[in-house]
Amino acid sequence: MNIEPMYKSCLEFLSHLKNFRGVSPHTLRSYAQDLSYFKRYLEEHTLNLTPQHFSAPFPYKEIDPASPLSKTCNLSLNSIDRGVIRAYISYSHFQKFSKTTIRRRLSSLGSYYKFLLSKKIVTHNPMELIDRPKIAKPLPRALSLKTIEMFFSYVDTSTDSGVRDRAILELFFSSAIRLSELVSMNVDRLDFEQGLIYVLGKGKKERIVPITKEAKTWLLSYLKGSSHTRVKTGLKPGETSALFLNKYLGRISTRSVDRMFNKYLMKSGLYESITPHTFRHSIATLWLEQGMDLKTIQKLLGHKSLSATTIYTKVSRKVKEEVYDKVHPRAK
Repeated sequence: MNIEPMYKSCLEFLSHLKNFRGVSPHTLRSYAQDLSYFKRYLEEHTLNLTPQHFSAPFPYKEIDPASPLSKTCNLSLNSIDRGVIRAYISYSHFQKFSKTTIRRRLSSLGSYYKFLLSKKIVTHNPMELIDRPKIAKPLPRALSLKTIEMFFSYVDTSTDSGVRDRAILELFFSSAIRLSELVSMNVDRLDFEQGLIYVLGKGKKERIVPITKEAKTWLLSYLKGSSHTRVKTGLKPGETSALFLNKYLGRISTRSVDRMFNKYLMKSGLYESITPHTFRHSIATLWLEQGMDLKTIQKLLGHKSLSATTIYTKVSRKVKEEVYDKVHPRAK
């Protein structure tokens, strides 16, 4: 296969995702890694496919991943069809990749080929009619208010970094924003007078989210602290408006926030899974339990569709019981 056109089209696709779809840096890296793996597979393997591989429904076992492989691949982008994709899937299973990883890589390929088709780089989409491994989704577990407050108590707020960390946690707890939204937030997106933040979410869509008095207090304390007073003299170019800074006065990264959560989890000795996402999920569940309607929760979370928000109705058993008690004629 002439890999150069694929390399070029991959770059165009990633640029499209960044500039027109507004995907986060983390998501962009995932797409790049998934496409890179597929590209490497094509470079290294030409599978001996027989005609039935092009028509059989997702033949995991029919394609032998151990079949003779050639280091030379003379396929063009247009000659990649469902048979090649199915062989790639079978090979991924043979390599013992998880269903989640395989499903994500296929999703990335699907988006990539839709882009190629829209740009008339290819004449067909080999991802059509390709089944993806089904994954049973366990319901996410919401943290209790007691657990969250206990987690907060392990932050040492006598230090500048501790004040920053507490401000981060309070903002997560107050607004249920995504990790990518928090690290990309700028100082000018805070409205302390109204108690609001302006969040730039997926697809560069802005939404307004209220914050609690507690979050406002810690954010103000952080902004008045020494970490932000040094901004005027030492901040990196292009980072003058970043809300949360690292020790080098650059914008804090998603990885740094993940490490921060792990640090306090280790300190607390809690056996829960506590991450920015579990915070987001827990707050949304709490909103529902307090009587907030799904449409409002959808807007606050920045969900594109209401179906993504309905998972909280499955989790919040307490709400179900309360509604049942109200409507059932024999409920006590």
